[in-house]
Amino acid sequence: MDDWDIADPRGLPARDSCIAEPAWAEAILSALLVDTVDALFVVDDGGAITFANPRAEALLGHPAHELLGSPIERLIPLGQRHSHAELVRRFFAKPTPRLMGSGMEFSAVHANGTPIPVEIGLSPFEVGGRKLVVCSLRDIRQRKEAQEALRLSETRSNEVQRIGKIGNWDWNIV
Repeated sequence: MDDWDIADPRGLPARDSCIAEPAWAEAILSALLVDTVDALFVVDDGGAITFANPRAEALLGHPAHELLGSPIERLIPLGQRHSHAELVRRFFAKPTPRLMGSGMEFSAVHANGTPIPVEIGLSPFEVGGRKLVVCSLRDIRQRKEAQEALRLSETRSNEVQRIGKIGNWDWNIV
């Protein structure tokens, strides 16, 4: 028997019940869209924003109602906007869920013009024959600050060792 066919011991209905029970499905979707830590946008195949969750508003400073119908390029730094429409077209020609640009750095633009470093995930789907993509943006400012602090610390440590004519060794004794 599939574990998913058994009701959850916490009182949650089994998988099939979740799908068949509209109130349950609505509660799950609401939690996923509203309470997630990531900023979420739904963008159509023309590049227009059709949905923005509250975290998107908080992260980027744009009220959702102002974003609806706007091109996603509105949230992209000026220097990268010119080529983005072509990237959207190519993505929708062969949509696959993925993280954008492995190893690359991306920024989204806050309403005040400040760039915010983000990781971006793309999850395409269709509704009524309409091609859409969920774009998830994760704020990575804290990670970037921690990486910079580590880099500075290593630079200082190396400088102290150089000035003091001392060293630091790792021994790999097997």
